[in-house]
Amino acid sequence: MKTLKLFLRTILPLICFAMLVNSCEKESGGKNMTIGGKTDFAENQVGATASGITTIDGNSAGDAQIKAVANSNGITTFEVTASLSNDLKEKITNLGNAFYGGDFDNKKSKFLDSNGNLNTKIKLINSTEGVAFINPNGKQVVVMKYDAKVGDKWSHTKIDGNKVNFEVKYKSTTDDYSYAFFNIKVVKVEQKCQQPGYSKIVYIGNHKFGLVGLEVQLEDGTVLKSTKI
Repeated sequence: MKTLKLFLRTILPLICFAMLVNSCEKESGGKNMTIGGKTDFAENQVGATASGITTIDGNSAGDAQIKAVANSNGITTFEVTASLSNDLKEKITNLGNAFYGGDFDNKKSKFLDSNGNLNTKIKLINSTEGVAFINPNGKQVVVMKYDAKVGDKWSHTKIDGNKVNFEVKYKSTTDDYSYAFFNIKVVKVEQKCQQPGYSKIVYIGNHKFGLVGLEVQLEDGTVLKSTKI
């Protein structure tokens, strides 16, 4: 599978997470989970671009273009556009209706243009400490912490009061994850999804290379995979 050469490497997983992030109102009570670290990576610089394709269960579903359009105080805004296949358009519409119900028609302009093709922006912190998406209220939704231990958990509370839960499921002790032409150590963080249509998202990260893998598993058994090269 051809992948994007920037930080986010697939279309549908991005849309899936964009829907989740846009529903996060605030972080859970207690100590807020946030990250810091250095963010002076080439892929975070304004003007950085890349292109690639996405697949659904191994089948090509559309071409994508991604561009860093803003960077302020360590937060990078990425703009993603893509011409989508009819199959992918239908799947996105079905997921949107399952997630937002009848309100999806009012929200789809955040993700799709008038022709049903992808046109969205997403903000994130991509740092030496981990990865955090930024919700509409400007709060961090941390999805990766490189210094975390297996069993570590944290959560964020959505507008409807439900929590989005994260748990570190795996952390390498040896170079056991195939990446490009060599092996690296990784951390795997699992996000359980309570929203209709979704099962879970698995984030695979490395402190030197950022998110090197992303999987979105849907309730219908579809598995969407993305790998950084």
